[in-house]
Amino acid sequence: AFFGFVGTVEANLSDSLVMNNLAYSEDGESLGAGISSGALGSLFAVRNGSSVVTASISRVLIFGNRAEAGEGGRAYGGGIYNDSESDLTLERSKVFKNQAVAGPGGEGIGGGIYSQVAVDLIHSKVFKNFASTSDDDCFGCQPSD
Repeated sequence: AFFGFVGTVEANLSDSLVMNNLAYSEDGESLGAGISSGALGSLFAVRNGSSVVTASISRVLIFGNRAEAGEGGRAYGGGIYNDSESDLTLERSKVFKNQAVAGPGGEGIGGGIYSQVAVDLIHSKVFKNFASTSDDDCFGCQPSD
């Protein structure tokens, strides 16, 4: 889905399974194969323009997604990508066995989650993810209960 709004945007996803999605770019950026907030992704995207975006994910399993980029490309957030204009909260959710993988000379960061701002994790787990360069589980997360 793609939403384009000006002003405050609230996006909520609950009681769902997000699995086995692929975001692929041969030589550019591959962002958020499962969920993407603030950029185009494969399942759920909010493009903010001049908006404030608040995305809430509750009781969701994010599993087996893959952001993949070819030689020299960038793959960010196999499970979730969140840009600097979006607030993201995960509550009672699990993010696992996702991948962010780039070819030679590229970078794969945040296999589970890649976020440009702090992500609030409330009673959530991010585990057993893989990134070809760094931050297997989460780039930009902060645990809270």
